[in-house]
Amino acid sequence: MGLDFLVHNKKDVPLLVWRKFARFWRFKSDSGLSGVKSGWWWNKESALGRIASSLDVGMAYAVFVVPLFVAGLVAGRKSRNRTLLLGGLVVVHTLVSLVFHGSLRMRIPIEPVIAMFAADALWRIVARARLRRPAA
Repeated sequence: MGLDFLVHNKKDVPLLVWRKFARFWRFKSDSGLSGVKSGWWWNKESALGRIASSLDVGMAYAVFVVPLFVAGLVAGRKSRNRTLLLGGLVVVHTLVSLVFHGSLRMRIPIEPVIAMFAADALWRIVARARLRRPAA
């Protein structure tokens, strides 16, 4: 059935893969806080409720963490074994998810790897900033 679908929808497959990729990496906002709109934090009469209703936390996470993850991969290129193994894990998992899932939830198994590279990049940025800061 899958091959039949691909054969009959050849022109739509690139757009389908792009949309699954964008959703998997959260470059496309679905809804704020995973679509959950109940609970005291959604009361728009409070400041927290107004923020929660208008801020897409998942999208904010992607805008902050994904560039740090990429920077961590680039910064870790000197330790090829670790970067190739863990970076390869992220690439393979992404490709498998694009074929079968495309859901943001399918990214959960690689989140620790993403966080590790992002933290490494953030640590390097902070360390460089401290070195450049003039002594008081």
